[in-house]
Amino acid sequence: FPSSFADVDDDGQEEEQVVFKGLSDSQSAAGDAEQISIFKSKPADLAMVDEDMMLSTEPLPEGIAVTPVFSWVYFRLCSELDLKSVSCKLRNAEYNPRKGLHRMHLRLLKPATDATVWSKGTVHCCVKGDGDGQAAARRITRLVQKCGYPDATCKSFRLMKQKVKADLFFPVRLEALAQKWSRHVLYVPDVCCAASLYIKHPQCHLQVWHTGKVTAIAENFEAGKEAIRRVYSLLREFSL
Repeated sequence: FPSSFADVDDDGQEEEQVVFKGLSDSQSAAGDAEQISIFKSKPADLAMVDEDMMLSTEPLPEGIAVTPVFSWVYFRLCSELDLKSVSCKLRNAEYNPRKGLHRMHLRLLKPATDATVWSKGTVHCCVKGDGDGQAAARRITRLVQKCGYPDATCKSFRLMKQKVKADLFFPVRLEALAQKWSRHVLYVPDVCCAASLYIKHPQCHLQVWHTGKVTAIAENFEAGKEAIRRVYSLLREFSL
């Protein structure tokens, strides 16, 4: 690549210039991005699992490990960007006005991140695995600074939601589960091979496969782990 292209590797001295400014309770993100709801796709006639069911209060067995899959984070660069100019100076950046006039896609290897950068300076990132969302935000901010926006700062950083997974090590009879708890479980095998459950405390959306694999989308890692712990005894009842 030509020397004018912004280098993906950052040196430690320049990273110190990136300042994180948290979002206080009194501030709102109106006009920047809509809050992603964990229950956005929940059917209106589907009841929460923990509304009228006694869930498990025992801890998970020691052999069951809960691991992160994705983390969705949001922050603002506090600067309006010329996406065409920025995409020409960055590696792994894609800007196609036919797909979206006011957004650019950017991919990082370390940490593995897929980010959407908007012309107003808002950024949505999907960090894979146990990658650090703040490290990804810091790196994106430094790349934008090298592209001619030295005043860009990372502000209003927050973790929007996180997806975790676990293996229960026993198969689950999804048809029997959906038949007994039809008000709480959504299972349509012609559409999706997984059954969906929704928990209110903590706010979480779970998907269960017949092999015993479980995924949970919650506010953070601890909330997802707690949701899997609460439904473990319910799923154990329908094991083969």
